[in-house]
Amino acid sequence: MNRYARIAIAVLASVGLLTSASACGTSQDGAGSAHGAISVVSSINQWGTLAEQLGGSGVQVTSIINSTNVDAHDYEPTTSDIAKLQKARIVIVNGAGYDSWAVKAAQSAKSQVINAAEIGGVKDGGNPHVWFSAAVRKAVAQAITRAYGGTRPDGKADFDKLNQQWRSKEDEVARKITETKRKADGEAYAATESVAEYLAGDLGLKDATPTGYTRATANESEPTPTDIKQFTDMLEA
Repeated sequence: MNRYARIAIAVLASVGLLTSASACGTSQDGAGSAHGAISVVSSINQWGTLAEQLGGSGVQVTSIINSTNVDAHDYEPTTSDIAKLQKARIVIVNGAGYDSWAVKAAQSAKSQVINAAEIGGVKDGGNPHVWFSAAVRKAVAQAITRAYGGTRPDGKADFDKLNQQWRSKEDEVARKITETKRKADGEAYAATESVAEYLAGDLGLKDATPTGYTRATANESEPTPTDIKQFTDMLEA
């Protein structure tokens, strides 16, 4: 399975979701910057990066967690972080229990809130790593573009153009996923964490991880000796 792992990493690197985005940034592309940029705050940089690509110079994006080395589950937001979330015109949260602190802060804000997991139909307790899902990425991108156009109607055409540019890049990633799926479809894999579960599903891979082990890691608890033995026996077989 090593070659499939390398392919999977290459696919996600292509879509730009494995890299850290700058905490604040605008591009030089389109979308009515002359009228003032839309303030956007994202709880995590995976969605902040997407927000920047879809907004160009028409948005000013801040990602509260700006490093992939920080676990959003355990993050303790500062007073400044909460203030940023509550003052933004548009707030993007991941949801599904991944960044509960951000979801809670956004509830008391007047901002327009985009909840990625909610858009993808993933509830609390489900796998929160929804940015690895092609379907969720596309749905969230559409929601962000609609929010931009609704907030700044005079820039809607530019935002739509940026969305099309992003979709062309995503389509290239989809082609790579399809090519890989032809070779990997139906292959089994086991994982010590469910982070890439959505990507594995898009690649046609079958999750053979023992249920007890998966449940334990999802609840951030220690697998039982039985769970570990089942995992070990499966690998040996």
